[in-house]
Amino acid sequence: MMICYNECILSQRGNIVKIKRNQDLHIRKSKQHVVAFIHGIFSSPTQYEELIEQFEKFDYSIYAISLQPHSEDPKEYLNLHKDSWIEQVNETLDLLLRKYENVYIISHSLGGLLSIEYEHINQIKKLVLWAPALKPKVTFKSIRIGFMSSDKHQDDEYLEFCRTKGSVTPRNLAEKAYLLKPTLHLMYNVKNARKKLKDVHIPTLVIISKKDESVQFSTGKLTEKEMDCSEFRLLELKNSYHNDFSEEERELAYTQIIEFITKKEAN
Repeated sequence: MMICYNECILSQRGNIVKIKRNQDLHIRKSKQHVVAFIHGIFSSPTQYEELIEQFEKFDYSIYAISLQPHSEDPKEYLNLHKDSWIEQVNETLDLLLRKYENVYIISHSLGGLLSIEYEHINQIKKLVLWAPALKPKVTFKSIRIGFMSSDKHQDDEYLEFCRTKGSVTPRNLAEKAYLLKPTLHLMYNVKNARKKLKDVHIPTLVIISKKDESVQFSTGKLTEKEMDCSEFRLLELKNSYHNDFSEEERELAYTQIIEFITKKEAN
């Protein structure tokens, strides 16, 4: 696998598949099962490249949603309205439910909020919530990384994420000002998702880490308390961050996700 600036390249059963930052990805392998991937704010489908590869040996189709207008130009966010993301997710998931017998969701951060808000969530087969942004963490570090760092800080995790997985790389403070609107819309989605937690009844796996710099660790217990799922699993990690799993925990997380999605339910 090779990672490029605007896309990554996967090998799927001998075929070359390109995952582009700002386009949906659809890999058709099965007419019965499809896994929908929903990324977080300022991210892109390339965030899931390694996890998508993990499904190579399973007969599951893949659909990775690129939330719009997640663009390389921060000015594009001026066209965003508060329901843009949930309308896109509703439309895409409705289409997948019509085309496939079983639809599964793997979501991250904002993607988790949108999954919870999905109007037909209980028609989904299983749900994975990785670092769902139900309780955002506001710290000096998160503010510095989000709005004060610049390209001269080459070691910032935020900038590294933007360069390799993100949909946008703000070059200066003026461009970062354009990110305020989608950030406010994120808080709107936080409020709506918190209200709908109790309405989610499908099997759910929640993954949260103590070192997550953007989401509070107590989010895991919140979901366990508020959600009324037919099956609920909570994976608590110690050394992973918000946008990626640590080296020592990545295999554990991927194994748990794959096992949860592919496990056949008892009759």
